[in-house]
Amino acid sequence: MGITQVKISSAGYFPKQIFVENLNANGKTVVLLTKAEAGSIVLLEDVNFKRGTAELEGETTEASLSDLALFLKENPQIKIRINGHTDNVGDPGLNKQLSLERAGSVRDFFD
Repeated sequence: MGITQVKISSAGYFPKQIFVENLNANGKTVVLLTKAEAGSIVLLEDVNFKRGTAELEGETTEASLSDLALFLKENPQIKIRINGHTDNVGDPGLNKQLSLERAGSVRDFFD
């Protein structure tokens, strides 16, 4: 199968996974990392859920959360807040509840 993703990391910054296919083969690839400081916002782009549920889905999701878990273990002084989101289709009240449940699923992954 081969390598499909690489992890970019630097001390004091949140790590980021990049798909090999998104790397520039003929030059440099710029990767913007987020500094690990109060107020920083990190979007976990690779965290996915089964449609309409709070159940985590896919190996990429597990890899992304495992990388973040390792980062937090290596940097115990860092505290995070987890927010969940949904699309804007359907009942807003149900979507709000699903957002909370998805955030809970991510939190539970770290336990």
